[in-house]
Amino acid sequence: MHNISHFINSSTEFKFFIQVSKFLFTALLLSCSAGTAEADHATHMPKHVTEEVITRCSHDYTADGCASMGEIFEEEGNVNKALNIYRIHCDAKKDANACILAADVLVSRKQVTEALELYRKACMMKTSEEYCDKALEAYRSSGSENSAFKLSKDLCESYTDGSELSRYCYLTGEHYLKKNDQTRAEYYYLKGCNFLNSRNEIHHCIDQAVNLEKMKQFKISAKLYEMNCFKNNIYSCRRGGDVYGKEMNIPTKELNLRKKSCDLQNGDDCYRAYVIYRSIEGDTDNAVKYRRKACELDYREACTGE
Repeated sequence: MHNISHFINSSTEFKFFIQVSKFLFTALLLSCSAGTAEADHATHMPKHVTEEVITRCSHDYTADGCASMGEIFEEEGNVNKALNIYRIHCDAKKDANACILAADVLVSRKQVTEALELYRKACMMKTSEEYCDKALEAYRSSGSENSAFKLSKDLCESYTDGSELSRYCYLTGEHYLKKNDQTRAEYYYLKGCNFLNSRNEIHHCIDQAVNLEKMKQFKISAKLYEMNCFKNNIYSCRRGGDVYGKEMNIPTKELNLRKKSCDLQNGDDCYRAYVIYRSIEGDTDNAVKYRRKACELDYREACTGE
């Protein structure tokens, strides 16, 4: 009896016991009444609410794995307690998800300044697109475009090979284009394309080149195509050759991309290299060499040429 009285007199632990009991009882009802798919989901949701975690967290909300207790308090309407737990785990445990949860609560309370700081903090902790996009969205929603730009720039500067943060370099480049700063825009677009070790990153880079070409930003576009061309992307060789030739009238640059495409067994660009050598460079030997290769690759016009 003494132990029970002592427990009841401890208001914090008693309230916590009631809240967790309600949560577990609800989860039990859901798992019994749901179908197979629903049951799997129901049992997955309270997975963290194990007896061991409940025992530990009831005495120390700062313990590892106890950030999820904040969600229980939030569900029960005790938002202040939830926010306190989120803040503790964000600061002391460097838990990016807890930072996001705290920021979400603060936004709902219109405490935007602190919320923005926490969104950024989560992004820089985790440097994942999920967290960083959340931070950028929060900045833009609050009208802080300059802060969004600074975050994109910081992420780009921290970008390394394979980190999948290349698109933040493109966002930085886009900002500088709007400011008509061509030099810095080019630097950040090229940085975004420079470390390509995944198919997705290569596609992102090509997409940027296509968009810039449509915007008539031919200088940057051509350089992005060129970079991808020499990473053995035929499409980039052909589009880059067109930009250097038709839009910028730089036949030597066009020739380099046509030759690379030809090396990748594209007969059409072998023939185009032949035309450039013959009519612009005046190099008969190389002209004949590339015409013959175009013919070997079944480019018919080359086979009926001189």
